Amino acid sequence: MLQDKPKISVIIPIWNTENYLRKCLRSLVSQTYQNLEIICINNGSTDSCADIIKEFINDKRIVSVYQEHTSLGEARNKGLEIATGDYISFVDSDDWLEPDTYDVNIQPFLNDPEIDLVVYPTQLYSFDGKTYRQKQETYYNFPMRGKHKMFDETIFPNMSRVSWNKIFKASIIKDNNIRYVIDRYHEDAYFFFSYALQARNVYFTDKIAYNYIKHQNSNFKKWMVTDFVKIFNDNFFVLSEIYKMAKSKGYVAEFKSCIYASIMKYLQSPYRELTNAEVKEIITCLKDFAQLAGDDIDDEFIHNIRKRHFYKIKQLKLPRIRWGNRLLGFTLNNNHPPIMILNFLGIKIKWHYKKKMKEIFRKIFGVWKEGSHKVVNILGFKLKFRYYTPPTAPVVTAPNGRFDARRDGRIVATLVQKHMATLLLHQKNFAHYKNFYNGKDVVVCGAGPSLQYYSPLPDCIHVATNRAFLYDKVKFNYIFTQDWVGIEHIQDELANYKGDNCIKFFGTQNGNATEIPEPFAIKCNALRFNTDCEYFPNAKFAVDISTNPFGNFHTIVLTALQFILYTNPRRIYIVGCDSVPSGHFNSQGEDDNEKERQIALQKRFHEGMYNDWLKFKKFTQVYYPETEIISVNPIKLKGLFKDVYTQEFIDANRDNLDFDISNVEILDEKVPILT
Repeated sequence: MLQDKPKISVIIPIWNTENYLRKCLRSLVSQTYQNLEIICINNGSTDSCADIIKEFINDKRIVSVYQEHTSLGEARNKGLEIATGDYISFVDSDDWLEPDTYDVNIQPFLNDPEIDLVVYPTQLYSFDGKTYRQKQETYYNFPMRGKHKMFDETIFPNMSRVSWNKIFKASIIKDNNIRYVIDRYHEDAYFFFSYALQARNVYFTDKIAYNYIKHQNSNFKKWMVTDFVKIFNDNFFVLSEIYKMAKSKGYVAEFKSCIYASIMKYLQSPYRELTNAEVKEIITCLKDFAQLAGDDIDDEFIHNIRKRHFYKIKQLKLPRIRWGNRLLGFTLNNNHPPIMILNFLGIKIKWHYKKKMKEIFRKIFGVWKEGSHKVVNILGFKLKFRYYTPPTAPVVTAPNGRFDARRDGRIVATLVQKHMATLLLHQKNFAHYKNFYNGKDVVVCGAGPSLQYYSPLPDCIHVATNRAFLYDKVKFNYIFTQDWVGIEHIQDELANYKGDNCIKFFGTQNGNATEIPEPFAIKCNALRFNTDCEYFPNAKFAVDISTNPFGNFHTIVLTALQFILYTNPRRIYIVGCDSVPSGHFNSQGEDDNEKERQIALQKRFHEGMYNDWLKFKKFTQVYYPETEIISVNPIKLKGLFKDVYTQEFIDANRDNLDFDISNVEILDEKVPILT
């Protein structure tokens, strides 16, 4: 029955969108979820929008309201006054919805009363007046899925503040009198933060539901040129108001990253050169906010603003030093290149001081590159040294904020080439594994000593990493081997390992020199994959391994886990991941020199390895909250995931255990469930 389902009020502000409105309204009246209240706020349109609304007025769910043209926030507020639904949704009149948008996205509310906000993915389009073209941008397609705390340190700062890709609870809006701010920019951010501060949990669905038109020449881009200072001031008005609310609820720490992002968004990329008066207004705005925040936000950026130490904030396009007046003064700008200005009796003398100083300094003392050499100049005597640069692609940086084809073109070309190589390789080898093991259990084995106490669980997929495939109690379905030091001595065993239709994956750092030659992968009949060639501290876990390189961490186990998570299993057991420098499960058969070599190699990485596991835990909490991670016989990883032990491990190490065995869970090795 229609009346048994909660009503969703859909608010549509309409202003001169005759080319899009008909498509928008059709997508609403044809929703598979029928209990809708469709509120059309004709915000003073001067085109044919009123006539288009009349075409749909026979649908009794449509409520049509006309008002003189006002701001977007006022139009939405009018809709909130009229709305009678249990839930509120907003749609822009130049966009449209998928047919099952509300059918799919009402379900989290119905299944869990603690859900206060639902967010759904968006597809971006361009429109040239005739044809809609999909854009490849994924800004509004958050990789998070499922239920999360609203103020999780990862979730809250990274969500979009727009209104149109969400469903809100009407009760929260009404009980807290939440409205859009009027006569100011950033009305969406004000409404979103006001609502979020009253919400408990947010749910991210996984099916594209909203289709958004991204206009080439949007009004906001024009306003960024003509009205930049007001946009900047309004941004800080919203931040100040929400900061006060956040402080009253004890959420200042979570709000900190949002503040920093909002400041930097507008200060790093002004759309035009600012006048002195505008610069003064922006500085005043910054100081007012820094004063308001006081010591609540322990951040060097805020402190430097409060103390007026602008010269310490390199990102700001503001004067670093200013002294004197128009008759006699001195200014040092933070432009690129930096400009020094001397005022003498009203006459301005400008010069790019760094460029001049460099030219003078290099004649006395300097260091620079010439081809494959480094040149050191001391009092006119030049010494040349040959240096070697590893063949890794540096990150593209433009110190002056501008692209220089001669300097950066080759770097960009290299990065594009590597990305395309990874895209083609991973599409071929990984794309079909998405959700491949949905609802199943997977065991990922490292080669630590605790592996010897594991007997294979039945009905599980087993994955070996590096030398773990030598553990003869298990028939492995997959082997992940990284092209790196430490595996060259097991080449023959790996090449000859057959297993039970075992698939081997052989990885290399994209663009780096390899330890193991390409013919070895061919000999092993292995599928290739690329890992990110950046250094370990910058490595990122790959969510979509069909297009991106794997994150490059201190252990190949995390590479295998990125693959397994992509297959969407119900449960993952990690075995033999001791993460301490103690050799391997089969070290007994090695000579002392080899043991020492392996342990020395592990000592280089074990601290960084544990930090990588901490990152992995946060990664799974955000992106795969419904996949359970179970650590079998944990050593260094104890307490990080759900811990279980095999009886064989307990019996063999009973005298050396640092915990009460009566309180641990024992793994039942006959069935892949816990007892």
